[in-house]
Amino acid sequence: KGAAAAAVAIAEASSGGGDGGGVGMSITELLAESDGVLHKGAVSKRGSGRGLFSSVRWKTKLLVLTPGSLCYFDKLDDADPTNKVARMVLIDGSTSVTRLGGASADGRGPAGQFTVRAQARDYLFGVDESAEADAWVAEIEKAIQAVVAGMAQAGMAPVSVQ
Repeated sequence: KGAAAAAVAIAEASSGGGDGGGVGMSITELLAESDGVLHKGAVSKRGSGRGLFSSVRWKTKLLVLTPGSLCYFDKLDDADPTNKVARMVLIDGSTSVTRLGGASADGRGPAGQFTVRAQARDYLFGVDESAEADAWVAEIEKAIQAVVAGMAQAGMAPVSVQ
């Protein structure tokens, strides 16, 4: 499977309609539907502050990058079959990743912060080490480039909405 096709298959299998929610898929199911894990690790994620019960607190999540999606789980144990995808962020031509530092970083969060913009939403992640944040940004950028290249090979025009 190509990265774009894998992303569509993952979204449809996990959400029943391809909306990218991904809620309910275990990490085992995610790996079976994708072409493998490109990068994985514990990160902190800041809440969006939107919604009735939401907050802007930082919470620890397991973040998994596959060729076509970025998924986070509420539990850190990647061997736990009950650990389900809390959110699946599909990677496409409109996805971007930015390394934050200085005044643009949240002073209450970890030292190494980066934001992923996808489907008109920003996801703010943080890790303790600056080098680890740089590694996440590099891997996500590679995944975006691979999806865009796969779309171009398939004759599909990548969407570029920021």
